[in-house]
Amino acid sequence: MKICRHSSMPLYEHECTLLASLFDSLPSTLPDSLLDPSLTPQIDIDFAGQEGPWPAFNKAMHASWGDKSKGLTISERGAALGQTLSVICWTLEQLESNNSTGSAKLVKLWIDALADAAKAAGASATTATQSMSLVYSSKSEFIICFYSSSTEM
Repeated sequence: MKICRHSSMPLYEHECTLLASLFDSLPSTLPDSLLDPSLTPQIDIDFAGQEGPWPAFNKAMHASWGDKSKGLTISERGAALGQTLSVICWTLEQLESNNSTGSAKLVKLWIDALADAAKAAGASATTATQSMSLVYSSKSEFIICFYSSSTEM
């Protein structure tokens, strides 16, 4: 999975990288998901404009994943998890650009809950020594490409 970031010092970069690695390391016995927009978190941009990025993110995540305090379950791998990671990154970028870093701690609760769910589904944390390369696009964004190592966290 790739993490797309706009800023040079993204909020919770390490945690997002770890989550992406956990998603990538889910066992192949789990089926690949199809990217079904009705089942993946989607930010309502109008709602985000009115209420802010955190409420829009929380609404999207609850609609897709349910109540994180009751535990999350990952039963598929693939594109839907990538969409979840994209929504997390978008939200962190918005919070950072709006200087709303206090709400970022609430996003981290989702990151932690998803990481726990991935581990419970059989993912292994193999990101202690990852190679990362930055690939710049024409929009001054960068994509962090990481390659799993076999070092266990």
